[in-house]
Amino acid sequence: MDQKKAPIYEALSRYVKKRVVKLHVPGHRYGVGLPIELKRLLGKSASFDLSVLEDIDSLAHPESSIKDAQELAAQAFGADETLFLVNGSTSGVTAIILGVCSENEEIIINRNMHQSVVAGLIFSGAKPVYILPEYDKDFRMFLSVVPEAVERAVEDHPKAKAVLITNPTQFGITANLKRIAEIVHKSGKILIVDEAWGAHLNFHPLFPSSALSSGADIVVQSTHKRLPSLSQTSMIHFKGNRVNREKVKNAVRMLQTTSSSYILLMSMDLARRQMALEGKALWGKVIKLAEEARVQARKANLKYLERNYLKRRGFDLDETFLTLITENGFDGWKILNKHRIEPEFASLNQIVLIFGIGNNKKDLLPLIQALKEISSLKPGKKIWELDSEPKVVFSPRQASLRAVKRIKIEDAVGEISAEMIVPYPPGIPLLIPGEVITGNIVSYLKELKKYSSGGMNILGDTEELKVIA
Repeated sequence: MDQKKAPIYEALSRYVKKRVVKLHVPGHRYGVGLPIELKRLLGKSASFDLSVLEDIDSLAHPESSIKDAQELAAQAFGADETLFLVNGSTSGVTAIILGVCSENEEIIINRNMHQSVVAGLIFSGAKPVYILPEYDKDFRMFLSVVPEAVERAVEDHPKAKAVLITNPTQFGITANLKRIAEIVHKSGKILIVDEAWGAHLNFHPLFPSSALSSGADIVVQSTHKRLPSLSQTSMIHFKGNRVNREKVKNAVRMLQTTSSSYILLMSMDLARRQMALEGKALWGKVIKLAEEARVQARKANLKYLERNYLKRRGFDLDETFLTLITENGFDGWKILNKHRIEPEFASLNQIVLIFGIGNNKKDLLPLIQALKEISSLKPGKKIWELDSEPKVVFSPRQASLRAVKRIKIEDAVGEISAEMIVPYPPGIPLLIPGEVITGNIVSYLKELKKYSSGGMNILGDTEELKVIA
């Protein structure tokens, strides 16, 4: 296939040139009817905001330009088949679980998964079996899951339908997916990978191996996170024949809007073309830029997550992520903001910076000064150590259907959570419906609340928790 082509962009361009009299939705009609402020912002691009038309194909049933664009994407990413998503990877992860698992079937999941996994569990009725990732006390953070933990889980739960792994993590850490795939497939199960943070991994040899090249059966990627497509854009990739593709596609159709944005679809089409033609060169520059940032972090005597250290532990690292280790993550966030730098996220113990193809050397100038100031921060008072594996009493679906009461956070220890509590970013649930609330979680949640106006949002009520009545 010719990766120079961009079928959706080309079809839209041809249609817009016709200047058809539009007596159908959307209401703004080529952007003419938009509010003046929006018209100025969007300019000519507003004319590409069209509804489903025969000339430009339908995402719900692609037959021409979208079909061709998805086939080009499959080739570029190393998949057998690819679906475009305009509701983000949240809809993709949810649809995959719904398409793979039936009610009461077990699915093995790393506990540091994205909140979208919980939505998939609630919709499908599947029962989670959680694997606790390796925890590093020096860095005070989850790393990733090890193959041995997956092997124990599949042996203890032989009837589990699938294994779902988040890879890379929100810190850019990758697991030994090749070995995990061997274990999962030997046990007759499906390997699902939430690769939201790794859509770029296939486009440079210095990156860790991508999920598709490591043996995953179905993968979801947030192309908007690391590739140059617009927010909300994601892809599902199929590989091999272990997954019932029609069930997943049906789930996608149920969860995805029927009024897909052609501007979003076009952005995926063009981003794929750019990666296929220029990806290696572009990411080579980013890798060098991130290395320069690590040099500056070393000069500032800051501790950060290193690839060699992780490789000794059996993991790998995408080095376009720079994770600073500090006991004053939120204070460091304020320093970065003072220098007009926005990190990916901050937590009590880390600050995550992510370099992409839109960055350049000029971005390092304010960062150098900010790193010096972060290194001079006094040690923090709070260091949170994680509990052991969470105690699950009900599946998320079971918990969501039970009667609920509200209780003050101070009185919640020992109760069973009826809601998700999610520090955001990065969107990893601290509490999941059906789990027992521990004293450690309550203490950590109360600590996080102090930073609700300093880089941390908490999704869910933190004054009174919803628990099973």
